[in-house]
This record gives sequence, structure tokens and C-alpha cells, in this order.
Amino acid sequence: MKALVLADRLGKELLPLTKKACVALLPVAGKPVLEYAIESLINSGVSDITFVISADAENVEKTFGAGARWGVRFNYILSRGEEHPYDIIQRINNTEEYLILRGDILSNEIISKTCNKDTPKSELDNFCWIKEKYINKLDSLKSFHQTNLDVIAGKFDKLIVPGRELALGLKIGRKSQISPQSLKQGIAFVGSNCRVHPQAELLDQVVISDNVIIDRAATIESSVILPNTYIGEFVEIKNAIVWSNDLIRVDIDTTLHISDTFLLADLDTETISKSIAQPVNRLLGLLLIIASLPLWLFALLVSNKKNLLKKKRLEGNRLQFDDFGNRKRRVFTAWTWNTRIPILRYLPYLWSILTGDLRLVGVVPLTPRQSEQRVEDWAKVRDEAPIGLIGPSQLNLPTNVPIEEKLMSDAFYARQRSTTKDISYLWQGIGALFSRKAWVQ
Repeated sequence: MKALVLADRLGKELLPLTKKACVALLPVAGKPVLEYAIESLINSGVSDITFVISADAENVEKTFGAGARWGVRFNYILSRGEEHPYDIIQRINNTEEYLILRGDILSNEIISKTCNKDTPKSELDNFCWIKEKYINKLDSLKSFHQTNLDVIAGKFDKLIVPGRELALGLKIGRKSQISPQSLKQGIAFVGSNCRVHPQAELLDQVVISDNVIIDRAATIESSVILPNTYIGEFVEIKNAIVWSNDLIRVDIDTTLHISDTFLLADLDTETISKSIAQPVNRLLGLLLIIASLPLWLFALLVSNKKNLLKKKRLEGNRLQFDDFGNRKRRVFTAWTWNTRIPILRYLPYLWSILTGDLRLVGVVPLTPRQSEQRVEDWAKVRDEAPIGLIGPSQLNLPTNVPIEEKLMSDAFYARQRSTTKDISYLWQGIGALFSRKAWVQ
């Protein structure tokens, strides 16, 4: 018996999730939806499977290939999307019988029908919605959320959920790091290559997909975290689906796009995550302080003897809560030597890198007043990038240009930021140390 698997849903009812992947590739408890159908068919002895695909067809073929991983044969038919099964069968150039089923839903058992070109169209109407089976159509965001939780709760007992039991109620995938103490109550699934901070808390039912980072003191309750997502420090997620910067509250039917990457971030675009970048930057800051000790002595000699150091209050990268419980950037004291030589003047900023208030590469630090005066949305785009010692604005703009010009330059950098570009700015900064501009003003 051959199988014809329909996986051509357009998934408009699952937006914004289907902006990133078609319904068949949406992850449920560590696997694409379609993979559960494949495993069920293979366990039933089917070895020749034809998939009907539409949206994201190239990625479906790339994900599942020709079937070699399972030792079976896969074929693919392109559809315009959500075609009637009868029309698809009529396009197949043979009279063999097929086991036809939907591959973009979840069920305890294979919900299918045997048919061929002679099967009447009426017999194929709604063939897959068998009420007595435990089934989830994945036809809404709330349904997708609940399906993930139901899978890890064992309601789909015939589905194979990947991973190993780390502790009672906690299953994790390969190369993931999580302390069992993070699961405070309930059950949780953590996919592969995840890092959950020991001080993070998981409550009730939680599904965490592959390549996710949960930072210190974050709280996740009754939620689904999808791949390549960063959850920031102290962030609380409840009754939600999170995918990169999108927060979907299924209990109140609200979708928010979070631009502050200290709260939520897309690890596909953050090539070095905050959890890794912070200690690396601090280590480099320490090394630079040690390497620059002769310059500190020189700065002491050439600075104004009556007032060696000046201070300024700036917003940094570390976060804190205000009196109303809102997260905001912590204001820190930045010191500069009281000298006209630029490279010497900003030497104390290296200490701010060591404390975590600044990064080596990032946008220009602002005073609290400058930050509050930003009212346009474009001026807040810079918040998507870390605050740094050097960057395109610091390297390419004069110090006396209007703040609006700096904000515009920083906004462009934040949207175009990449590790390669940051390394380039770092090299430019090193080269600038030997320029006349660094020593004469």
C-alpha cells in the first residue's frame, strides 16, 4: 500500500507562525508536525509515501529528503494549496490504491482512507475528521499551543516524543543544559541544544523547542517556546507562544512584536547570544585594561591636575526594574580623564566593559535625558543593539554632530548588525588608535 500525505495547508489561521514555516514544518514537542505522520505510517508498514506540498515546499523537501533517513521512499507533488483530495488523486497517473491522510494535523492514530482514481468525490469530503479519535486540527494559535502541551502530557500516547528523562516530568534533547531544579512544578520538554539558566523557572506545562536560551530569573508558565529564541533576564512568559521576537498570548488572543532584544531575541540573527557575548566582552575588557596600563599612567601625567576625572551618567546594557515593575536600562557612572587627547580621555570606559555596562562594539551610550527625549519610533530602533565603546557612529561621526544624526546612524547599525560587521568595526577601532585623530583634537 502506498500513502498519499496531504501537507499543503496555507496556514493563514496560524499567522504569524506560518510566516516562518508552513504548517507541516511547525515544531510540536521537538519535531515538525509532518514527522509524526511519517513515523506512524512507517510503523504501520508503509514504505512508499507521496507528499502533497505547497507553501514552503523547498524546505519540506530539504527537511525530509528522499526518505533515506527512515529507509523508505518519498515523492513530492506540488499543489496550489489546500486542494481537494479528489483533484489531487485525479492528477496522479496510475490506478493504484492509496492510503490518503492529512500530515499537517496530529492524531493518536492514522486517520486515513483507502482510495484511487475511481473513488467518488463525495467520499473524500472531510475524510480526516473522525470525531471518535483524539485529534487536533491545529487550526488556530490556541489549538497549536494546546497540542504542544497535550503531547508532552501524554494525551497523544502513540506519538514518539524525542529526548531522555532527566528528572520526573522533565525530558530533554541532545546537548541541552538545564538544572532539574528549574522545573518547579508540572512537566516540561526541552529540545536539543538549549541552555536554561539554573535560576530560570518552569511552571505547569512548558515546551521548549531546539536552540533556545532562557536567561537568568526568567519564568515560563504554560507556554510554548519555539526554535532559535532568546528569553531575557527576569522576563515572565505565561499562556503564550514565543517565536524569536513575537509574543502570542493565546489566553487573550493578542500578538506582540517585541523590539527590545534584552527581552526577546531571534538567535538566527543574533550570531553570538547575550549569554555568551557578555562574558567574552568582559574578558576582552580585562585584557585591554591590562594592555593599556602604560596609557593610564600617561593619562595621569597629562590630565588636569585640579580635576583629574570627569563623570557622566549614561544608560548601559545591564537592566533593572523601576518602581512600577517595568524593566529599564540601568544608569551607570562613566568616567573620563580630563585631557584633550581623545584616546586617553575615554580609557576609563574600559572599566565599564568589565562591569558589563558597555560592550566593545555597539551604539553610542545616551544620557537618561537623551533617551527620554526620543519620541519617534525610528529613534528607538537603536535599542535592538547593545551599547558599546566603538561602532559606526563613534568611528565615523564627529563628536559634535546633532544627537538626531547619531540616532539615525545607530538605528541603521542595529538593523544591519552582524558578527562580521562587528569584527570589522573592531578592526577599524584598532586602526584608529594609530591615527592623528586619536591623539590630537
